[in-house]
Amino acid sequence: MAMLRRAVLTLLVLTQTLVAAYFMDAVLPYHGGNAVEQGLVVLFAVLFAWISVGFWTAVFGFVLRRCGGDTYSFARRHSVERLAGTPLARTAVLIPIYHEPIGRTFRGIRAIYRSVRGRWV
Repeated sequence: MAMLRRAVLTLLVLTQTLVAAYFMDAVLPYHGGNAVEQGLVVLFAVLFAWISVGFWTAVFGFVLRRCGGDTYSFARRHSVERLAGTPLARTAVLIPIYHEPIGRTFRGIRAIYRSVRGRWV
């Protein structure tokens, strides 16, 4: 099933990217006739494919959620009791600070910490 999903995702992304690159080439003045335009089309295709992967992944996720979830999920392979008994891994949350008021920033971090701690403890 995973191979089928990957094949469908690859097919959709490549098809969408090729169509977009074709239209991008069509709007350029020399239609990809020089090295600069060819480089532009290649860069456009790479960046468009990246966005397309994100789009189709989100669409697949939405459809799976609307249809009741993924029947091949790892979470469905184990009982609820076993999942509840499995300890969770520790997670570090990093918040970069750059030229911000320290007091206000740490008050915000404290509020986030209390909110997250209140949900899990």
